[in-house]
Amino acid sequence: MGEVLRASPRLGWAYVTQPRRLRQFLRWWDELMAQWPSFEDCTADELVARYRTMWAEAEHRWGITMVSSYFALVALTCADSLLKRWAPEGSALLPRLLGGGRPNRTLASVRSSIALAERVAADPALRTAVLERPEREVWEEIASSVHGEAVAEEFDRHLRTYGDRALHDLKLEVRTPRQEPWQIVPALRPFITQGLTVAANEADEAAARRAARHALREACPNPLRRAVLSGVLASLRFSVKAREDTRFCRSQLYGVSREVMWRLAERLVEAGMLDRASDIVHLQAEEVLGAFDGTLPETDLRAVARRREARQDARAATPDPPAYFTVPGGLPVPVALASRRDTRPRAGLARDGVLRGIASSSGRARGRALVVRDTRVPPEQCVDRILIAKETDPGWLALMMAARGIVVERGSLVSHTAISGRLLGVPTVVAVTDAMTAVPDGAWVEIDGDAGTVRPLTAAEAAQCEAAEAARRDADDADDADDAAHRKADDATASGRDHSDSAAPGRGDPDGTAPGHDGTTAARGEA
Repeated sequence: MGEVLRASPRLGWAYVTQPRRLRQFLRWWDELMAQWPSFEDCTADELVARYRTMWAEAEHRWGITMVSSYFALVALTCADSLLKRWAPEGSALLPRLLGGGRPNRTLASVRSSIALAERVAADPALRTAVLERPEREVWEEIASSVHGEAVAEEFDRHLRTYGDRALHDLKLEVRTPRQEPWQIVPALRPFITQGLTVAANEADEAAARRAARHALREACPNPLRRAVLSGVLASLRFSVKAREDTRFCRSQLYGVSREVMWRLAERLVEAGMLDRASDIVHLQAEEVLGAFDGTLPETDLRAVARRREARQDARAATPDPPAYFTVPGGLPVPVALASRRDTRPRAGLARDGVLRGIASSSGRARGRALVVRDTRVPPEQCVDRILIAKETDPGWLALMMAARGIVVERGSLVSHTAISGRLLGVPTVVAVTDAMTAVPDGAWVEIDGDAGTVRPLTAAEAAQCEAAEAARRDADDADDADDAAHRKADDATASGRDHSDSAAPGRGDPDGTAPGHDGTTAARGEA
């Protein structure tokens, strides 16, 4: 207790100055990212020097991100305690009250993707290409301005700003849209088919915020207590935004680092020190950098990479360690891990068959479960599904937006999954123990984001859902057939007019000797 009291003045000062220091950090970070030249123009020595400088400055300033997370947890604890004391609904109301405030960088990336989807949907030719053709082929057309310079510039701007976001984007071996820009094409498909718009997304968020405020007024009619709660919640929302903003910076930090490492790997392959550029994932950063600045302790990088790859393959065959365990102290790590004791909580499946976790984003939804073990699942496969996963990261946004609900085994009210679920308006439950094993893939389930439950549907309920799904598919097929028939009729009409124009003199050429190009264009416009 004495240590807490002694630290109180410093904590208070850190809390008061947090907004200013966070603005300074984000301004510094954006300037640093803007200063990076084209990677193609850098020599190996320049890449190494810039990499070391970037990490040295980041290590010096990165403490602000941990302080933000600490204050988020403090504000969360205070808000939860006050709600339980002053509002009958207590903790059940808290997830709904975390929405609102200024958009964070994660939400900005989502809305940028939705804006791209809107742009694509407005162009029939581009829409068909994105939905039906191979992504690399479509991307080459977009990048070469086949669909217009404005479209190419909009995609390029999005990738420059948000191109480091991908599934597991903190892993060196993962290729992001920065390296493979065509990844953006399949990511947009669910947004296009669902007809998402930025305006609708903003309207939904505003409506949810108004509903949450109304619920707070009803649950806590005392204006003084409500004012205190509003202040604590504002602090919590600010801390959550700060956490998401700095996590976005972290994705960019690793994105630049990944680009540097892969380019250095290509140089090592050219020099004969590695067999493949992908072997870089088995080396430590200092080993790669040391190969260029003379600090490499081991010169045979090829042998090191092969040895570690074999060790990794052997470990891949062993089961994952438990999420929670204890080890005896005073022992070397390999020995201590061999003596670990599983301390994970009991499974969350109750006698009634209902899984329980932390309610994180309100709403109720029914759908088929999609147990995500391989994160390379295309976003279009997640449409109308209930995602079941161990955890998520910022790169999951395209999958989460396509889904009806999200269930993860890990997390808290201020974890990324919970925050993203609230931002996207998707019912979400986190910290559901053993969800990936308790819920079979393809099973019909109901998620309740207010109660924090995941319930398997009865046979009768599942049959009703299957019938509704079949009816919806039939309606979609009928709409597609109707659209195809209209397009065919339009093409036939345009073709007939083209033929008439080319046969009649004087429609497009003053002398009546050439096909009427101007008349053809007009006919297509009418069709």
